[in-house]
Amino acid sequence: MMDYNSSCHGDKFQVQLLPSMYGVEFCVALVGNLFALRLLATRERNNWHTGVVLSCNLAISDLLYVLTLPLLIVYYMQDKNWLFVIAVCKIERFLFTCNLYVSIYFIMCISVNRYVAIVYPFFSQNHVNPAKAKAASVVIWIFVTAISSPVLKFASTCPEGINKT
Repeated sequence: MMDYNSSCHGDKFQVQLLPSMYGVEFCVALVGNLFALRLLATRERNNWHTGVVLSCNLAISDLLYVLTLPLLIVYYMQDKNWLFVIAVCKIERFLFTCNLYVSIYFIMCISVNRYVAIVYPFFSQNHVNPAKAKAASVVIWIFVTAISSPVLKFASTCPEGINKT
């Protein structure tokens, strides 16, 4: 018979390895996304084409996720014990979920934009512009916020007094 009270073998791996992995990810992603935003904002200042608009949104989404990594580092360093208030847990899960979906949609938009530019260059030149990319970006952010909002209600720590997300 299986003992459901014993901890999983993966728990030891998570507690020992994930904090350092998240630490490296935090440093690399923070520097990389800030660098990308800086380059896009300075070098492309006079040429804000569709690709720049979509790439900036992707970098912003990743930065929002990166800002939650220190919370996860503390969580795993404390043997998967959530030390922060429940609101922080909800926000962390919400930002993770938003990043997941926003990244998918913006990578899809970048891919479609490149496809249209290559396969239909004249259509792309006349109909694809930064204003439409900005409008699509706003729609994506609103849509993802709406579909991710249930996380704000349902994300929680364990009710038994063991603060595990």
